[in-house]
Amino acid sequence: MIKKSCFFILFLIIMHFNLLRGENMKLHNLKCYVNLEKVKIIYSEPLFLTIKYHNVDTKIVKLNLGNDDIGNISFKIFDNKGKIIQQGTPIVKFGFSPIKSHSISPNNSFIKKIILNRWCSTKLQNGRYKLETTIRLNATQQYKFTNDFTIKEKNKSLLEKIANNYIQKINNSQSENDKLSASKALIYLNTANSIKFKMSLIKNNRSLPNLKKDYIQSFKDNPSLEVVEFLISAYLNTSIKNEQKNTIKDVIIDINKNSKQDKIIKITSRIIKKHNLSKESTIID
Repeated sequence: MIKKSCFFILFLIIMHFNLLRGENMKLHNLKCYVNLEKVKIIYSEPLFLTIKYHNVDTKIVKLNLGNDDIGNISFKIFDNKGKIIQQGTPIVKFGFSPIKSHSISPNNSFIKKIILNRWCSTKLQNGRYKLETTIRLNATQQYKFTNDFTIKEKNKSLLEKIANNYIQKINNSQSENDKLSASKALIYLNTANSIKFKMSLIKNNRSLPNLKKDYIQSFKDNPSLEVVEFLISAYLNTSIKNEQKNTIKDVIIDINKNSKQDKIIKITSRIIKKHNLSKESTIID
């Protein structure tokens, strides 16, 4: 029985990869477009871009774009002298997942809005840059696009206004897509109000699909004493799910390792020692 099960699993694996291989060898009669939402941003501001796949064929095109429709995308950022200063490779999730494809009718498009900060940081000195986007449609077909953009110097008050705008969208927008985009943008914004908002979402267990982990991890970026105390309180809170507690634990350990503030080092060291925290330990439901 075990041997039959093993052969069946092996058969499924072979079929899975053969399907992928067959899909990846097809040439697609598509036009692709890449547009930046903004061409001028300030230091650390989230930068959205839209990728459009337009079917110029007379037949339906089936397109497999990998995990979350972003497994086929990579980036390079060049400075004004043509030097590569950042690279973002395709994001791949390990493990089995269903083969997700999009059927695009003739003269129709599939549009994907993504946030560059998931691949590359916008914490760059003020100046002009070129973003090179590579889109792989299959093993033999890919396109490259170049977009110019400018980063201005850090402006705390303007960043706060940007964060407040995203918070208003999350609270008030009628569009679920707008809410989701705004929620993703907050991952990369650590202004005073955005930090308080993210902490309130985690504390009150408000529904946010797959983003609470990202929010918790975002607190590693130059955390204040208030943030550290919140993380410790959340870790000790029995109503917080263990999956989130594992992320909180890892963030506390990272903060303890990287902080240069004596008080933060002291209080994080205390909880690490008291609860015997380590990256290897895992809290199980």
